[in-house]
Amino acid sequence: MKPGLILPLALLLAVPPLVAQPARQAGYTPQQADAILEKTQTIRLAADLSRLAPAERQAVAKLIEAGRIFQDLYEDQRHRDAARLRGMLFRAGIRQVQRSDGAQTRTLYRLFSGPIATNLENRREPFMAVQDAPPGRNVYPWDLTRAELDAFFAAHPEARAELANPLSVVRRADAASLAADLAVLRAHPVLDTLHPGLRQRLQALAARLFHRGGPALPLCERHRPDPAERPPAP
Repeated sequence: MKPGLILPLALLLAVPPLVAQPARQAGYTPQQADAILEKTQTIRLAADLSRLAPAERQAVAKLIEAGRIFQDLYEDQRHRDAARLRGMLFRAGIRQVQRSDGAQTRTLYRLFSGPIATNLENRREPFMAVQDAPPGRNVYPWDLTRAELDAFFAAHPEARAELANPLSVVRRADAASLAADLAVLRAHPVLDTLHPGLRQRLQALAARLFHRGGPALPLCERHRPDPAERPPAP
């Protein structure tokens, strides 16, 4: 797990991808899902909280809330569609949840912390209709290739330590990424304290992109992603 989603962002130069995106997979049939779930044992930890004082129960609730936030971050860094899929699977009334295999899909999602399963042959594969995750998962640009990264390091050797740091999240320095990240910084000013200088770096990159003739950056609050509803606690 890379906890870099809450640590300084490092950025790649804006360059076009070298390869086409992997094809979207069809997802599992109910029979394929059953084959895995039949080999899965469920253990529920039902602690007795009756002896806790009210303040202690509040503390437990806060810990559970924090755990859900970190679980969301973990899933988001494993697959770029995780937030959308959480909303689809765990929001009441969505048509996809009403399908007969909806419970299977929700269980698989929670089992594998995302839409990529490890099948009975120990191979990773999507069990939902999504693209397979690339080697860099969602902490590097989704379309990034090793050849492209090596070429960037050859041209910018001073950036290797930061971009290859396991606590970094790597974005392309394009208009969409810069706009989204700057909007998050404006929405959460505390990040300026946690990551001094990050806002100025992103603003400088945005200005450089604009002066090179790139698209104007619509840096407004509407670029903040809507938080997906979290699944209920087991």
